Amino acid sequence: MSIPLFISALLLSSPSTIHTEPSTPISYVSMEEKKAIILERLLASEGMRPPKKAFIIENASKTALLKTSTNQQYSLYVFNEYEFAEEEPGKDMIFSKERPNEWMRIEVLRDDTNFDDAANDMKTFFEAGFGNAKEGTPPPSPEGLTKDIIKVYETESETELGRAYLIKGNQSRPPLRVTVVAPKETNKITTLLHMIGTIKKK
Repeated sequence: MSIPLFISALLLSSPSTIHTEPSTPISYVSMEEKKAIILERLLASEGMRPPKKAFIIENASKTALLKTSTNQQYSLYVFNEYEFAEEEPGKDMIFSKERPNEWMRIEVLRDDTNFDDAANDMKTFFEAGFGNAKEGTPPPSPEGLTKDIIKVYETESETELGRAYLIKGNQSRPPLRVTVVAPKETNKITTLLHMIGTIKKK
């Protein structure tokens, strides 16, 4: 149903439920004004919905919603099967709604960050949590992100994979340190990185 038809249906079906401000009697509002009020409210409600975007990843279609980090001043698209949360100052989390051991931590770095120190911190984190860490290579996709990955550390346990990425910034994306943990059986690291590839500065 188009918006004009929808408005007409509302007007015909429930004229007594249409209100302006409480101080204005409904009898003083013309039919055209009623239509304008309903249209304004419809458009406002549409504007409040976060924008959606479709992605094709590994031959599968995924829908994502636009999220904003007020914590670190960036936006990104988050796939429907994941939740986005501001964890603490300087850190945000994305985690699977179905698998609690599938998650990603996002840290925005300063433009003048010493990347050698940041890389050492990544290695230390994995060594403390998994007992080991080794240098790895950037993944093949998403291409727009992997070309900016300057350091990778990898680790694993019997059931989980861990990856840490140091990503240089560009005109639209801040420099990042991203930590990813995912079950070996599903290995959704590429899917998680596609969300990182949509990050843009606010």
